[in-house]
Amino acid sequence: MKKLLLILLCIPMIGFGQCIPNPQYIGAGIYPDSTTGLADAYVGQAYYEVVTLIVPADSVLDIPTVGPTLTTYDSIVVTNVMGLPQNFAYDCNPSNCSFAGGASACMSVFSTSNPTSSMVGFYPLIVEVTVYLSGIPIIGSYNTNDIIDDYHIQIIAITPTWDCING
Repeated sequence: MKKLLLILLCIPMIGFGQCIPNPQYIGAGIYPDSTTGLADAYVGQAYYEVVTLIVPADSVLDIPTVGPTLTTYDSIVVTNVMGLPQNFAYDCNPSNCSFAGGASACMSVFSTSNPTSSMVGFYPLIVEVTVYLSGIPIIGSYNTNDIIDDYHIQIIAITPTWDCING
């Protein structure tokens, strides 16, 4: 019985429900940050990574002829994720990938089937977003398209050797 319990504890808990933002993050940003990056994927193993997004409520925007102006983030919407390996997908919470200003949200990146040896390699990701701002003097609201291209997924052929108890 102890062996069965140990095995169950070592299996990653991969759910098919929506991700949950990691509550340890409180400052505006994307977590893991681009320095830490996404976890590596391994041939023959399911992949699941949660990206927590904390959208700022407001920001200072430097507007020509007006100068620095406090603006409100209405939302940031993920419109596309390019570069995912074959059989990988993403999902958001909320499901429409529209993250309200001042809110915590998340996006999960996962494999729909285990990576194979033919998929070994480095996959740069490009996340396209639209940013919606309001409260801007003279023009009122503004939206802009942007990309986030600081992340990648690397699929590795050698499975890691690790001890479930000691990490």
